[in-house]
Amino acid sequence: MVSGRVLARPSKRVRTPYVADVQLLDGTDSVVQAHSPSLGCAGMVSPGRIVEMTEVAATSSTSSSSSAKKTPPRKTSHSVCLCHDAPRVGGLGGMQGPVVGALPALAENFVLKALEEGWFAEFAPGYTVTKQKTYGGSRVDFVLNYEGEGEKKEEKNKQDAAKSDVTQGATSPRKTLIEVKNVVCADYLPGENPISTGMEGELEPRLASCLQDTQTGALLRAAVFPHGGTRKPKIKVLSSRAIKHVHELTQLHLSRRLGEENLDSAMIFVVNRSDCERFRPAHESCPLFARVLYEASLAGVRLLAYTVDWDLASGCAYLGHRIPVEFSAETKATPLDRVWLDQVLVYEAGPKPDSLGTKSSDKKHKKKHKKRSRRHD
Repeated sequence: MVSGRVLARPSKRVRTPYVADVQLLDGTDSVVQAHSPSLGCAGMVSPGRIVEMTEVAATSSTSSSSSAKKTPPRKTSHSVCLCHDAPRVGGLGGMQGPVVGALPALAENFVLKALEEGWFAEFAPGYTVTKQKTYGGSRVDFVLNYEGEGEKKEEKNKQDAAKSDVTQGATSPRKTLIEVKNVVCADYLPGENPISTGMEGELEPRLASCLQDTQTGALLRAAVFPHGGTRKPKIKVLSSRAIKHVHELTQLHLSRRLGEENLDSAMIFVVNRSDCERFRPAHESCPLFARVLYEASLAGVRLLAYTVDWDLASGCAYLGHRIPVEFSAETKATPLDRVWLDQVLVYEAGPKPDSLGTKSSDKKHKKKHKKRSRRHD
């Protein structure tokens, strides 16, 4: 890993929000352009913040032939993998602040590796993993395919299954559907800065509900999801896609059968932070997601939250430990607003903005029409 301090995003040389100017902290003070795949990562990849990067290989032509089309050179020499949140009250996380994973695909890649290696004790052994499987109109991240349903298990396996709360009785489900979410934000203590700015108009959400043990003084910070500074104006939610995913997974779980195959389902929240000991949906910023997730738990969808332990020296990530998933009293007491949920689902099922007859799409259509008319002339 290579450490650096963010100077600007978007880069002053490459005007895209996916590229940042970063000053290396290796004593040379060199400035490089780094790819930021998570954009501002909720404001944590912003000027002044410390990031951890990997170097990327320069691209070259795939053929020595002079007529071959050459690949353009890369505009970035590094890629942001980790960032540091702002230092906390009491120095929690060190002077650079807690470590946060900044790769959007990191959670899915990490869960895939853990499933293949059998690291999750909550899932009974004896499965194969399928990625990105579609059921009806729903696409889930992973499917665990079990063989030999109905066969008797050995006594030890029965005891393990009973402890893991994954299976019912002595048999395993034929399929377990798994949805994965990457969690990068957390709540905060009174006195900590609730908002930090990244790009213009981009705000990092801070929810003032971090708990502190009255006897030990220990911080009980919660990882929160979803994150974002602005709700979608038409439907007033932060992540309509996440709401859709949870709702559809719940409906599949409630069906209990897909064709002739028994179904089980789970959601895994990968907490890509080093300072959280619990997880909760962010009911303050997205109450509908919080309630839809609570409905999923009531329906029997298993909600798992796991931490990630990072070794900055080697750049390796390790499966941490399971932390509790909690819901606020407000979320539990507030009935599901089905009209609001239907509006979100209709929004997600609708056409993309470019196909709604916008001015930009109209201009593109007019240009194509002119080209065609010229050909006929």
